[in-house]
Amino acid sequence: MSITKDDWKRVYAQLLAEGRKRLGPPPTAEEVEALFEGRLSGKDADRVRELLAYYPEMARVWFTPFPSEEEAAGILTPEELAEDISKIRRRINRIRLMRKLKPVFWALAVASATLLVWLVLRLL
Repeated sequence: MSITKDDWKRVYAQLLAEGRKRLGPPPTAEEVEALFEGRLSGKDADRVRELLAYYPEMARVWFTPFPSEEEAAGILTPEELAEDISKIRRRINRIRLMRKLKPVFWALAVASATLLVWLVLRLL
């Protein structure tokens, strides 16, 4: 019997879920920072390390280097992000408005064409 990668993933997810249920919520960012800076007592450090074993994404975030200015050049500031989201919403609203008004434009076009035909026929 061979164990597939999916089997390992399933077992790993189950172990994480059981550990999280047993230990409770993840450590706070302040606790993780204090652990990596050596500011926790032995008992607290052990508790945070055990939590990190079941919340590995927190340790990964801590060890992920902050982007340099060159790397961050393409990252939007909160203001730029808000401005872009606002532009996208305005564009979506314009499209929605055009979809709502499309039948009105067609009705006006048909009415105008009918009126034009009626005027031409009347003049003849």
